[in-house]
Amino acid sequence: MSDADAVVPDPVEVAGHSWLTEPELRSALLEWCFTPDSHEAISRYLTFRSASS
Repeated sequence: MSDADAVVPDPVEVAGHSWLTEPELRSALLEWCFTPDSHEAISRYLTFRSASS
């Protein structure tokens, strides 16, 4: 991945950020409200990923 492809949050729009492991993400989804369809989005991603491997 080049620097041009890196995800860089805008400090004006984002108070803080960090990368989560998959177990941390699953736990965070139970505690935090990301978006109205967060649970569906991660479920679809995990289903797609497991079907691709």
